[in-house]
Amino acid sequence: MIALFAAYLLFSVGGLVLFKLGTSCAAVPFFERLLHLRLSWVSIGGCCCYVVSFLLYLLLVSRGELSILFPIATGVSCILVLIASALILRETVTPLNWVGAAVIVIGILLINLGRH
Repeated sequence: MIALFAAYLLFSVGGLVLFKLGTSCAAVPFFERLLHLRLSWVSIGGCCCYVVSFLLYLLLVSRGELSILFPIATGVSCILVLIASALILRETVTPLNWVGAAVIVIGILLINLGRH
C-alpha cells in the first residue's frame, strides 16, 4: 500500500510539474488545430502522468479508508508541489508558505494519531 501511495504521489506531482514546464515549450500543431489548445509534448506527458495518478488514486481508495487517505494524500501532495515548485520551477516560496507546510504536517500527524 505504501508503494502504491508513493507511486500516486510521484505521478501526481510529476504530472503537475511537467504540465507547468510544458507551458513554456513549443506547442504541438496537431493539438492546437484540433482542440485549440497550446499543448507541448512536455505538457502532454504531464497530462498522461496525471491520468495515471488518478487511476492509482482510485486503486488506493478502493483498498483504504477514504477519511484517512484523502487528507493525507492531499496534504503530502501540497507539500511535494511546494518543494518541486521551489527546486524545479524556481518559484519563490515564502516563509509563510513553509509555515503552511508545517501546519499541514501537524495535521497529517494528528490524523494518524487519531487512528490508533
